[in-house]
Amino acid sequence: MLKSKPKRFFNVAGPCVPGKHYMLDPLRGIGGELMNLIDDEQYFVLHAARQSGKTTLLKQLTRDINAGGEYRAMYSRWRRCRSGPSRSGGFRR
Repeated sequence: MLKSKPKRFFNVAGPCVPGKHYMLDPLRGIGGELMNLIDDEQYFVLHAARQSGKTTLLKQLTRDINAGGEYRAMYSRWRRCRSGPSRSGGFRR
């Protein structure tokens, strides 16, 4: 029996994955502007509301940068890295 391809669905929690979830292009309208900042060796801050597509945008930008071949990009989560003492008195990792 042939294994059927899983159907795409609307994701409501976590980053969207092209081919797995229905989604709009996360770089629509700003992809060129972000690449111009990168080419000019500038930095940018991505600030938006919860669940608005920040992670999905960064993952797509990473894929596009790596596919271009001029730069290498890496996506990394730093959620657990915090400075300052924890409630127990020790420092958080």
